[in-house]
Amino acid sequence: MNTLPFSQRPTETPRVGHPDDAEFEFDSESTRRNFAPPRRNSLRWVMGLLAIVGLTAAGVWTFRTSMKGAAPEGALRVESEPAGAAVEIDGSLRGLTPLTLNLAPGQHAVVVSLDAQKQEITANVTRGVQNVHHLRFTNSAPAAVSGGKARLQVISEPAGATVSVDGTQRGVAPITVDSLEPGEHQVVVQGSGKAQRRTVTLEAGTTASLVITNAPAGSESGWLVTKTPTTMQIFEGGKLIGTTEADRVMLSVGTRNLEFVADALGFRARRSVVISSGQTTTAAMSLPQAQVNLNAVPWAEVVIDGNPSGQTPIANMLLTIGPHDVEFRHPELGSKRVRVMVSLTEPARVAVDMRGR
Repeated sequence: MNTLPFSQRPTETPRVGHPDDAEFEFDSESTRRNFAPPRRNSLRWVMGLLAIVGLTAAGVWTFRTSMKGAAPEGALRVESEPAGAAVEIDGSLRGLTPLTLNLAPGQHAVVVSLDAQKQEITANVTRGVQNVHHLRFTNSAPAAVSGGKARLQVISEPAGATVSVDGTQRGVAPITVDSLEPGEHQVVVQGSGKAQRRTVTLEAGTTASLVITNAPAGSESGWLVTKTPTTMQIFEGGKLIGTTEADRVMLSVGTRNLEFVADALGFRARRSVVISSGQTTTAAMSLPQAQVNLNAVPWAEVVIDGNPSGQTPIANMLLTIGPHDVEFRHPELGSKRVRVMVSLTEPARVAVDMRGR
């Protein structure tokens, strides 16, 4: 039996927050402020909590759904022998070989055309993987541009227009016409129910590119000369209009908003150029730098593009994107050469074993 006086008996610990304790008076003002349950607005408080939980769940569901819908892309590379063939993917002209593109996973209809020859394939693009297709065309190797001759590339949009030079049928665009005499040539491109005529002036030992779009026949034209350290494709409004492999590209006059693309390097740049009638406009393009990491076992002196660049290991060195010749030298184990492609897509990593042959 409890013999303590009533005033000295231990008090019962209150049940904090229990509904039955709504009228319980706490001894501490801070306890009442921090732990007392809501009295009059309890229903509103519960409904607000449920709303927060619901919105959080909806946000998580939306995030997961968006992640499922944004599936990582795969890469498709199309090569041809010889290079310079037009590539259509799912009915759209995407560029000239060699061509590397990021595409959604799945099957894609690919048509590769060179002069009058055409090859059709179904390319399976796998997520996170680069799929390569190499095609060979017979009797289509372009002759080298000799010192006394010139070359003309003709591209039409859409592809497949008939091309004649000085009254002689040459095939369908895109097409490369070799061994032309320097000077003026009359080019007629017949397609989409109309003929477009251009007068092209060729220079000895060079390649000129003529792009025929929906510009009115007889419209004035000028030349675009590009200076880039690597080959790029030139687009306007999402349509291919030429490549930097050509020494000159003929375009209709006016302000042209162009996009220079090197997909293999992860590079895209926009330039606005003004083409004047009969004049040559030059567009210079500088490339950004990206990281490269080099190592050798046991070690080596590194020479990049003929320039001494230090001793391995070399981490996070910045080089201009594009191909570079790298030589590893060891005083006793000799030297090894590799060609490194530096791109913006990911840091380039090269490691060699100097002890191997």
